[in-house]
Amino acid sequence: MKPWAKQAGFTIVELLIVVVVIAILATITIVAYNNTQQRAKNASALSYATTLSKKAQAYQTVNGNYPTTCSQFQNTSESSLVGSGIECLNPDVNRLPSKVQYYVCDSGLSVRISYQNYSTGLADGIYLGDYASRVSCAISYGGPY
Repeated sequence: MKPWAKQAGFTIVELLIVVVVIAILATITIVAYNNTQQRAKNASALSYATTLSKKAQAYQTVNGNYPTTCSQFQNTSESSLVGSGIECLNPDVNRLPSKVQYYVCDSGLSVRISYQNYSTGLADGIYLGDYASRVSCAISYGGPY
């Protein structure tokens, strides 16, 4: 090798700069991905809760009160949970898959449908029924009405 010839290659500083830039881009991508997952989970939980509230309102319109057990949803075709993506875990307990829970208040005069908000980590809820029953249900289970 000739002593006056310049050697080709990257310096350690240049390599470190490239590594830092790649690390910054990877961090931005991971944070954006996690936020997207949370928004998708929130949308799914809210969709299940909204579907369940519509099914409960359809049942209430036909029968005069809200279902007190999961199996009562199947009494009318409008309130049937079959094909809605929602299924009861136990027909005698008002629990639905972990995304949504169904609570009966005042012997079926009002209900609270709660779902997980993955952004805040708290449970949000939809209340159905007349105003006095919703307030009573909110006091029983907590949360706004």
